Amino acid sequence: MGGIDRVVIDTNVWVSGVLKPAGPPGQILRLLEAHAIEAVVTEALAAELVDVLGREHLRRRFVIDDVDLALLLAVLDQVVVEIRLDPPLRDPNDLPVIEAAVIGKARTIISGDLDLVGDPTILRWLSDRGIEVLTPTAFLAAR
Repeated sequence: MGGIDRVVIDTNVWVSGVLKPAGPPGQILRLLEAHAIEAVVTEALAAELVDVLGREHLRRRFVIDDVDLALLLAVLDQVVVEIRLDPPLRDPNDLPVIEAAVIGKARTIISGDLDLVGDPTILRWLSDRGIEVLTPTAFLAAR
């Protein structure tokens, strides 16, 4: 890939990266922290991330340290304006991720969500707009 990629990091990747920093999602977050990639975030994605990370069952499993908090605040400071799209989605809850990628001119959506990664219809729709969907492992392998 080369250069700084604009990516949308799905909430499942953020959470996995915080819970398992040594795994591929954690490596994605380290790339973000090192400014090797740039995350595109909308208000809806930021709200979802804050909501999920604040859930009791997750808060018992990890503590967000100062570095994690600084990274999260830096990303939330780069929120882009949202638009309304009507892509062919199996799961309507994936719409904020798609909208962020389109409006933010991201090249890649990084996700472990099978409704995104494994749906040929939405993959084709995104590809027509110059956006690919990769798992964290596939994204890291492509760099």
